[in-house]
Amino acid sequence: MPDPETRDRRHDGPEIYPAEKARQAEIVLDTRRRRAIFFGGLAGFVLLAVLVPLFVYA
Repeated sequence: MPDPETRDRRHDGPEIYPAEKARQAEIVLDTRRRRAIFFGGLAGFVLLAVLVPLFVYA
């Protein structure tokens, strides 16, 4: 079994990325239509989360 001190460092674990490279996509809400669709979907999800338990447990 190889000594941990002399083991190749490339295989020690996952590769480390700087924060600038690891950043995910951002939500672009630059037009009125996109904002309306986004917030409408968000409100619809919240409304659904409130109404489903009312009908299931009623």
